[in-house]
Amino acid sequence: MAQSSAQSVEAYLSESSLERAPYLRKVRDTALRILQGYEERMQWGIPVYLRNGKAEFAFANQKQYIALYVMKTGVHAKNAKTLSRLDCGKGCIRFRRPEAIDWRLVEKLLIDTRASDQEPCE
Repeated sequence: MAQSSAQSVEAYLSESSLERAPYLRKVRDTALRILQGYEERMQWGIPVYLRNGKAEFAFANQKQYIALYVMKTGVHAKNAKTLSRLDCGKGCIRFRRPEAIDWRLVEKLLIDTRASDQEPCE
């Protein structure tokens, strides 16, 4: 699933496969816990977390992987050493095997996102 027409994050999650659903729900639960005060909504066909109307984090259930989108470049720079071992693009971290998701890293990226005063990249 690249883009979804789901109207809510819950509907988006219910569209996912039984194998990936627990991982996607854990990403969401982690984001909701750490990004308190952010707005959660569907945008671009994926779940997005906004602060002051600007997207700072998102995740997606892509065909070949689960993707995390960390939209503050300073967060990537701060975690460059750890991220260098992963499949990353500009602002995107791809996990081809959901069971390989490093949950401590996900938490750290979200904490660093929340703490950053940088503008998110667009």
